[in-house]
Amino acid sequence: MQLLAAILVFPLLVPYSYALQCYECNKVSTRGACDDKVTGSLVTCPNGVTACVIGNSYTSTAPTLYMRGCTDPTTPAKPMGCTSNVANGLTSKFCYCSADKCNENFGTAGASAVQFSLLAAILSAVLINQL
Repeated sequence: MQLLAAILVFPLLVPYSYALQCYECNKVSTRGACDDKVTGSLVTCPNGVTACVIGNSYTSTAPTLYMRGCTDPTTPAKPMGCTSNVANGLTSKFCYCSADKCNENFGTAGASAVQFSLLAAILSAVLINQL
């Protein structure tokens, strides 16, 4: 049973043993085009960066602003997955994910977080049964 636990844990560790790759772009800066179809450049995140982000914000009178990049989800704490917010006429959506190229679009960013959560839940159940 310990071998099974080791087999399940190893794949979780492999993706985090090298630098994360995220798409990076920001429509309001000089980093190039950025929208729902134009992902920007694929960059290697600095060591210690464990998440990618994709976000957009818009109002009824302004165009949608998009951004993608590397981020540290621990300062301040941000949950993996997607969140939406509406305040003072500004609608925004941000997704945080932890797999290479996961911030290509909102679908891949949300799916990556769900897959990781499911794998973590399965691993926890196996380890609990070991105790």
